[in-house]
Amino acid sequence: MARKAIRDVLPASGGIPSQLSTALISSSDDAIVVKSLDGVITTWNPGAVHMYGYTSDEVIGQPMTMLCPPDRHGEIASILAKIRNGERISHYETIRQRKGGATFPASISVSSLTDESGNMIGDRVRHDAGRRRARLLLRP
Repeated sequence: MARKAIRDVLPASGGIPSQLSTALISSSDDAIVVKSLDGVITTWNPGAVHMYGYTSDEVIGQPMTMLCPPDRHGEIASILAKIRNGERISHYETIRQRKGGATFPASISVSSLTDESGNMIGDRVRHDAGRRRARLLLRP
């Protein structure tokens, strides 16, 4: 039986079907947070629940700044401005804050999301706390 490449199973539009996208987000161990272009959280996966300690009911509709220590709130506006300009952010090293107030190092990657017409509707943030922690542990 021949193997199919992912391009062979995706629709001609090139987009990922919403059911597949939902399955990918919900099964990821990474925290995946989708927010609107004004910084309001719209999607929260199980990885985010584990990393931050908030349930989706607690964060959906809330500002992304709730995940940052107060001295890092300005990062959100800066990141949103870059996304609006079409930039992608890869492995941005920062500090984020859990529900109880504890902070932790995080490496975030942010990319824009568009609707079927190509209009930018928000962005996806991927948080990976393990990458930076591992790098710090490996330092001589």
